[in-house]
Amino acid sequence: MPIYHRITRSVAVAMVVIIAAALPVFAEGSGRIELDLAGAIKLAVQNELNLGTVRAGVAEALARIEKAEAAKRPSASVSSSYTRLEEPTIISMSKPPTQDIYTTTFSVQWPLYTGGKAASGLNLARLGADSAQLEYDQAVDDLIYRAVQGYITLLKARSFVQLGEEFVRTTAEHLKFVETNYELGYVTKSDLLETRVRLRQAEQSLLQAQHGAKLAEESLKNLLGLETEAELVLAGLSANGVHVPVPSLAEAIQIALENRPELAQLEIARAVARENLQLAEAYRKPMVVAIGQYDSQGDKFSLDGSWRLTLSAQWQLYDGGAGAAGVAEAQAGLSKIESSLAQAENGIKLEVRQKHLAVSEAAQARELAALTVMQAKESYDFTTAKFELGAATNLEVLTAQSTLNQAQNSLINAEYDYHLAVLDLYKAMSQIENYIAGVDVNA
Repeated sequence: MPIYHRITRSVAVAMVVIIAAALPVFAEGSGRIELDLAGAIKLAVQNELNLGTVRAGVAEALARIEKAEAAKRPSASVSSSYTRLEEPTIISMSKPPTQDIYTTTFSVQWPLYTGGKAASGLNLARLGADSAQLEYDQAVDDLIYRAVQGYITLLKARSFVQLGEEFVRTTAEHLKFVETNYELGYVTKSDLLETRVRLRQAEQSLLQAQHGAKLAEESLKNLLGLETEAELVLAGLSANGVHVPVPSLAEAIQIALENRPELAQLEIARAVARENLQLAEAYRKPMVVAIGQYDSQGDKFSLDGSWRLTLSAQWQLYDGGAGAAGVAEAQAGLSKIESSLAQAENGIKLEVRQKHLAVSEAAQARELAALTVMQAKESYDFTTAKFELGAATNLEVLTAQSTLNQAQNSLINAEYDYHLAVLDLYKAMSQIENYIAGVDVNA
């Protein structure tokens, strides 16, 4: 069984259950596209621009296997020629020479023994196909990650827009209240001007949020292969996403070491290095080829002729040390791969530790942000009530309102940053399909 199939799983197969029923909804004549997370992933995978190159790489590698297998089979060729001789100019009493010559040659060549070169070539081609398939699956995995990341980023950006719209609305309502009180002489001109400035600042922040959401939407549409003019309506993430299971650090490291495609690629590279070593050592072995040939020649086309069978053996006795140097080079290459494999394992362990720590920090930040919003909301409601009774200044209201808005911004950041942190951890474990099952609204 190929190394690839022993150590990795195909991402494309693993995602079938999740995205099989995910069909984007296109509203007729309105340019409206409704998507959930699984539907976005399906569009990203179907977009030929995303996976066309690696898909062609798999086909190319499979063709190399056929080519390598052909090298072990016999090959046959046939050639035929016709020659016209110039007519003689001197009259001769003897029989005139033949002026038409037909030649036909049929030959068969079969490599009987190549010292393991043909077998190694076939093994290398098969390992190349495993590597290409692994590269394709890794590209699918990376694409799914980018699609999920883009989806969450757009949801986050639109949440900022909604919060900005709400902030503009509440600030505008407060401005109307201040304007009324100013006309009644209850507040100063400075309070009125300050409130107007705060409204303009809120509108400017909203404009920036809308611009950020537009950029995030265009980026996601480009990844999914959608027209930029289409209205994109996204489903939210499931509430289960808040409780996506986070394995312990030891479990996360073990899962990563069992599933990371980089390690599988290095396993394949080690197998390739071993085959290259065997191929280099084959210089000491002979090569035997059987050649069968049948020739026919005469003044007319005919298959009557003679045949011969040749058994050819070639054994290189001395090559100036090139063969031994090739063996040493292959051995060094194998040692280099062994070292790279150990380094990759250490790098993956470090990455998982960092991602696991980031999840813990994001969880704590989310809890703190939620508590801050609750306290800021209480402070704002209390300050607003006092202001309406004339027991608080307009500046105190504006300050409480700004504090609440900042706390809500921080909560949005914390909520989506937690989603992204867990996504990064599952990506480090090469288990993105399990993350999607926890956050997809239809899962």
